[in-house]
Amino acid sequence: MLTTLEEKERHAAYMRQYRAEHLNETRDINRRSSLKRNHSDERVAYMKVYRAIHRKEKDTAARQWYLEHKAEVKEAARIWKLNHPEELHTSRLKYNHVHAEEKREKDKIYRELHPEVGRRKAALRRALIRGAEGDFTVQEFHDLCECYQHRCIYCGGKKKLTPDHKIPLINGGSNFIDNIVPACLHCNCSKRIKTFADYVGSLGDDIIKQVAFRAYGADINAS
Repeated sequence: MLTTLEEKERHAAYMRQYRAEHLNETRDINRRSSLKRNHSDERVAYMKVYRAIHRKEKDTAARQWYLEHKAEVKEAARIWKLNHPEELHTSRLKYNHVHAEEKREKDKIYRELHPEVGRRKAALRRALIRGAEGDFTVQEFHDLCECYQHRCIYCGGKKKLTPDHKIPLINGGSNFIDNIVPACLHCNCSKRIKTFADYVGSLGDDIIKQVAFRAYGADINAS
């Protein structure tokens, strides 16, 4: 970094001398830069065609580079995850929301391979419900689903609905019906121990508007 007037002047003099000694090279660089600016659309189109033709070669080269630098890539990814926990969690939530079907299939396979994990979670949830204040009937939950047109509050899908606690039981939420919203199993599991407001807030503006419409019957932009 140039910090003094003398250093800036010395650098400017060096650049003038360099351009004078490398006039043809400088003109060629400027010409190529001008061509890129003036023919950007053609360049973009050309690069799309080039990448399509050479995709296999590029994929092979990228795969080879990854194999040669696998340890460094994994270490960099590990450090990034440690330093950006919120961004990582938000990214995973959005990915799972977009790839819901794929995520459900992977979870199903995982549960089949690790049944003890599912049993432990079910036992923990039963214990929480037994210790929580309040209760609701099957009819109350059915009526609640009717209000939401039997759609998941989060993704809007017409799937098998499960009771989701707006304030999780583990965070002191009650088991009364006014603390319950209908959610599909995927969204219910993705929410984990977040509150209703925190989970919806992590999904992005478009999802917030859709949830608001389902929850309150009107688009928040209409106000």
